[in-house]
Amino acid sequence: MMKIAVCDDEKTFRDQIKKCISEVGTDFITDEFECGEDLLASGEAYDIIFLDIDMSGISGIETAEKLRENGAESEIIFLTSHTEYVYEAFKVRAFRFLQKPVDSDKFSEAFRNAVDSCQKEKIVIDYKGNVTEMSVDNIVYIESSGDGTFVYDSRGSYCESPVSLKDWNEKLKDKSFYRIHKAYLVSMKYVSTFEKNSVRLVGYPNEFPVARRSAGDFRAAYLDFIKNNARMM
Repeated sequence: MMKIAVCDDEKTFRDQIKKCISEVGTDFITDEFECGEDLLASGEAYDIIFLDIDMSGISGIETAEKLRENGAESEIIFLTSHTEYVYEAFKVRAFRFLQKPVDSDKFSEAFRNAVDSCQKEKIVIDYKGNVTEMSVDNIVYIESSGDGTFVYDSRGSYCESPVSLKDWNEKLKDKSFYRIHKAYLVSMKYVSTFEKNSVRLVGYPNEFPVARRSAGDFRAAYLDFIKNNARMM
């Protein structure tokens, strides 16, 4: 059963979101919080979080940042009356925005898509008898190493794989991954900044080079990814 959190400092909106959830289905456990501090203090792992941006105390953006720092992989749907937070929210991997007051049809679409996204595809990496199961959604980047690769995840961990970067690219190119350099395949979901010849990835302090011949196509693909995945509803 999926666990849902609704975090908003106005009870009216919490009640509205809970009502919308119940209209989609009953196979959900829904907890409510009136501030980001309470949500963080709960220590619970939620599949989907509805998070108000403008709250007393720490904001929804700050709450999401701390959740990601703590390793949360929840699908976060921001509730807001403003559009100027889109870029900041994208950096914490917001799944969707819903404008207040929330339209029931738009809510249903966003929520159902989030539920589908929670059914995350997993891969099994078998390297010299060491078997690692990893969600594709959690892979930040893959680095070439000899004939094989190192696969890095959103928690800062990695595992070694016998699969070449070329083969990884074929497996993941339809899942918002892009080969920015002969040595790196990155998930566009985790790109925090993109400059002319480099990118930064969420959770990793170093810059990753973008090959000159790939820069234009990558920029177009990345902007298209943002357009399709960080839209206001």
